[in-house]
Formats: sequence, C-alpha cells, structure tokens
Amino acid sequence: MNYIVTFTPTPGSFGTLIEYKADGDSVWITPVTSSNPTTLTSYVLESLDDSTTYNVRLSAEGLGCTRMYYMFNIVPDTPSSYNLVVTNTLGGTAITSTTNSFYSVISGSFPISPGGYIFATQTGYSSAISVTITGTPVMSGNLSIYEDDVLIDCIPITTAGVYIFDAFSFTSLNNIRISLSNGGC
Repeated sequence: MNYIVTFTPTPGSFGTLIEYKADGDSVWITPVTSSNPTTLTSYVLESLDDSTTYNVRLSAEGLGCTRMYYMFNIVPDTPSSYNLVVTNTLGGTAITSTTNSFYSVISGSFPISPGGYIFATQTGYSSAISVTITGTPVMSGNLSIYEDDVLIDCIPITTAGVYIFDAFSFTSLNNIRISLSNGGC
C-alpha cells in the first residue's frame, strides 16, 4: 500500500524530513523515492505492507531549526470484519467521543491519542455525527469522514471542541472512516 503523509512545513525551514519504520523495529528508514527533505506539504510512502503498523516521524530541517520530531503511527487497513474505523494522527490531541448510537467497538477504546484507533461494526445511520476533540493541536489539522474511501466531509481543526459532520445516510454495507490528522482539508 502507499500512504500519503500530509503536514504543514515549519516556517523558515529548508524542508521537512520524513522517516518511518515498522512498529517494533529500531532502525528508521529515510525514503528517497522523492526529494527528502521535501519543501512540499505531503510525501508518499510507497510499498508499505498493509498488515504492518508503521511509526512515522517528521522533523524540520534548517540552520535555525532545533531537531524535534513529530511522530505518529500508520495503522493497517481496516480488517474485513469491521466497517467503521476512527483514527487520530494529530499530535497534542485526543478524540474522546463520537456519536455512538450506530456502532459497537470491537477493538481499541476512547480516548484515541495520536497513533490510536478503534475498529467497530456500524449498523447504518442517517443523521449528523459529532466528534469531541480535547488537547491542543501541535499544528493545524483536519477531521475527515469517508464513505467507502470517498471523502464526504472535512472540517479544519485548530482547537479542541465538539465538531459535527453534516448529516448523510449510510448502511451497514458501507465502510466508514473518521480520521483526525495533520494538514488542511
């Protein structure tokens, strides 16, 4: 699988260095399929194993930049027995709750910290969905909802609060993903 890492570059830096490793490994890999560090706002990690959890770290590169890392995990694709996944990769935040009348959690729990997730079975829904976020984001982020891997709604995130997706309908046959991540909509 390929994974697109999105981020907001640090002002004054020469670029953002992207590194990753399989969870549990000790050696960080610096990909070179595209320019790295990059001056862009995204980077594609290619040929990842879709059953492996990866640790990713980003750092600003530049003369006045003290090396600090922003780290998060890439969680494997949702197993076929689940049809709802909620993930968080936005540093400094936690998802403490969502509208919960339409699903049963199978794996994971709230609060969902960066790198965390829940897998659940959803039964269909036809109303707005609220998501409660706590903490202070380390950078601008977004809260997105996908139906069968198609983006349905995206909300910019700069502070904690209760965010509400517009009402839409889906059935138990649809795969739903709610994602809190860095970068804009």
